[in-house]
Amino acid sequence: MPSQPDILEVGPRPQGAGFPRWIRRAEVPDVSLPDRAIYECRRTGPIPIDGDVDAKPWPWADLVHIRTGDVVSLRSRVAMMWDDDHLYVAFDFVDPDREPIATAPGTHVYAFDTTAEFFVGGPDGYHEFGVNSTGIGYELRWYAVDPLVERGDTAAIDRLFRIPNFLYFVPQVVEPGKVGDLDYRMPGLSHVERWQERDGSPGWTLEMAMPWHGIRELTGLGSPRPGDDFVVQAMRVHHEPADRAAARGALAGGTGDGRSPTDMWTLSVQGNANVHNVSRWARVRLSDASVS
Repeated sequence: MPSQPDILEVGPRPQGAGFPRWIRRAEVPDVSLPDRAIYECRRTGPIPIDGDVDAKPWPWADLVHIRTGDVVSLRSRVAMMWDDDHLYVAFDFVDPDREPIATAPGTHVYAFDTTAEFFVGGPDGYHEFGVNSTGIGYELRWYAVDPLVERGDTAAIDRLFRIPNFLYFVPQVVEPGKVGDLDYRMPGLSHVERWQERDGSPGWTLEMAMPWHGIRELTGLGSPRPGDDFVVQAMRVHHEPADRAAARGALAGGTGDGRSPTDMWTLSVQGNANVHNVSRWARVRLSDASVS
């Protein structure tokens, strides 16, 4: 059985593949949870993507513990703005440990390094993006299977399961089964990371621009307009410095793979460690109000 508490069961791992072909994940827990976050996304003009978050009027929102909504131990926040061409996203982290373990492009860095992750979409599909402080990261495009089954679209189902490198999430009570394309890259997505002092502590920032033409099929919206809304989740995957130091030492000694325990801090509370329960993601509403 896997060690992550939100992963209940995994299928066989094909020879030479980095991921098993299917995973069954935990449901949203049947407990009282805080309301889903609502974020007012304000309009801006085109902005340079250079990682300098202090030079722009980002409307920040704090990340909280993914399970409970409790305040987290290190400053971690996210912000969004929009114009006619892009959804802009920024992260701002205090982080005492810059040195990355993951250095190969395409690595699922959340297993090794403190990672900024952003998800955007809806029940029929979504985009997942994650990156560490040096810009090493990964992307996935997730496709919901249940709506295709309901429509009887066997051709589309066949295309999904012919994706050369895919991962299947087994259906849940509140979430459809999903096929993730592990090789997907959103055309036109750009991002820049910058390591710098944050409030007297070491840390790093991220700015990214996601083109609307890459988001439209995920949200079901056309050209962006004030009043549009869709769902997102923003997350910091956190590794304690002592855990990373131990993992780094084990890797150097040939007795480990560089992985270490993780904590997860999100914009909207999930109730457990399964960030892929879309029904708990934050709602973003596009506003015509300009950032000040």
